[in-house]
Amino acid sequence: RHVRHRQSPLLLQPMPLHSGLSYGPVQESPSGDLFGATVNVAARLESHAESHQGVFPDAVFARLSRRQPAVQRLGSVRLKNVEEPLRLYALVLFEADTKP
Repeated sequence: RHVRHRQSPLLLQPMPLHSGLSYGPVQESPSGDLFGATVNVAARLESHAESHQGVFPDAVFARLSRRQPAVQRLGSVRLKNVEEPLRLYALVLFEADTKP
């Protein structure tokens, strides 16, 4: 017996994910939640990311492999509770004309 599978249209659409990444020490609560300056910076950077981007500062950029994926410089921003401006980069997950 031949069963024909129908894919849901939701599976065919890319999810417009975006994220903020940071590097540094974090604290963990007994319940497993993470907190601290590194977590706060990552959360604030998320608002600077467009759909299909991961945004990160120099601290992450410096740790990327020399065979790094497509990285775009975004300029510098000031974040709440961060003394110095952060130079930002974006990891381009999909080029505009090649999104799945």
